[in-house]
This record gives sequence, structure tokens and C-alpha cells, in this order.
Amino acid sequence: MFLLTGVARYLFVPMAEAVVFAMLASYLLSRTLVPTMAKYLLKAHAEERSHAPSKNPLVLFQAWFERGFERIRTGYRGLLVACVRHRRVFAGSFLAVCVLFLWALPLAGTRLFPIRGQWRIHTASSCPDRYAH
Repeated sequence: MFLLTGVARYLFVPMAEAVVFAMLASYLLSRTLVPTMAKYLLKAHAEERSHAPSKNPLVLFQAWFERGFERIRTGYRGLLVACVRHRRVFAGSFLAVCVLFLWALPLAGTRLFPIRGQWRIHTASSCPDRYAH
């Protein structure tokens, strides 16, 4: 990757560096923090206590997050069940959206970089007749 030149270098080298750094960070965490947290989180828990709920903000946030996540999960499952139940409507709608995107494909730009000078900013000095009062 580091032997590339030109536009390819500017496009691919930063991406390759990001992948390498992400993999190094993942390896480091998988050998240090993850086993430690797994040992802490997976140890046998004592019986559930029947006293008042925790006032710890992190515990409250986790409980709130889990309730919200469960609502989203239940709604998504319901959507999937409805799609399976009404297969023909879903398949027709999906194909219609695909055709719509294929129809709109020519409207999308095809150049990766703009043509030189295409994005010139027009000022009063470059277009005097346009800004005449």
C-alpha cells in the first residue's frame, strides 16, 4: 500500500492504516481487557437480593437501555413476522424499490473527483455583470 502513487495513494493508504490500527487495538484488547472483564462478569452471582433497587446511575442506565432495546427487538420481530406473513406484498414492494433505484441510477454522478475548475466560486470580481446593481 505504501508504494502506491497518485490518487490511489491518497485513497487507499489512510484506509489501510485505519484497518491496521483497528486490528492492533482489537488484538491488544482481546489479550488484556476482554479476558479480565469476562472473568469479572461471568463469575457466579449470588442469589438475587430482595432489597431496594440500586441508585447507581450506571445500573439505572443499563436497566433503561435494556428496556428500550427489548422494545426495539420486539417491534423488529413483529415487523419480520408481518413481512413473512405477507410475502407477496413485501416481495412486490421490495422489487418496486429496486426498480426505482435502478431508474434513478443515471441521475447519480459517476465521477470520483470533479472536473478541474467545475467548483469555482463566483465572486463580484469574476462575474461583474451578474452582481451589477
